[in-house]
Amino acid sequence: MKQKTNRRRNGFSLIEIMIVVVVMGILAALIVPQFSKAADKAKAARIVATADALKSACTRYYTDTGTLALEYGSDSYATATHHRLSMDQSTSGWNGPYLDDPMTKAENPFGTYAYLYATIHSSAGGGFDLTGSGTDTHTTGNSLLLNNVPEEAAEQVDAMIDGGGVGGGDWKTTGRVEWTSSGQLVILIFSP
Repeated sequence: MKQKTNRRRNGFSLIEIMIVVVVMGILAALIVPQFSKAADKAKAARIVATADALKSACTRYYTDTGTLALEYGSDSYATATHHRLSMDQSTSGWNGPYLDDPMTKAENPFGTYAYLYATIHSSAGGGFDLTGSGTDTHTTGNSLLLNNVPEEAAEQVDAMIDGGGVGGGDWKTTGRVEWTSSGQLVILIFSP
């Protein structure tokens, strides 16, 4: 009579481990991009909220002073000259502050500076094509400049502000939002 050996199995085979690793890789490949898109959408919403707050502040500032505002969100500009919406000014009619705190780099969720210019600072260098005609139709006002903004987030900002390409034009070059392949996002905030 043969004696059966009762061999107990300890651990997993190499094939079982490889199957688990491959399944986890596939799941990660499907899930991680979704988290990235959700993060970009949240950052785009923050940019739109900042633009809305700045629009309100710029409108009040212009009503009071008759001039366009300026606010630099950079650590290297800490003087009242560069923070006309948030720091006391001697400008005639100034009745601020129009923002609770000075702008900082934190206004740009993509980690670089944020500037509110007292002039049009369009990515094309001229103005904004608000009609989709291929011609700059707006050349006066405040514009917000953010750098390092990925295309997906910029497109989401454009969709929230302009609803996509204006007048059948390219979303990157028409409407109140412009974006360049170098990651520069420019938004027309206020125009008198």
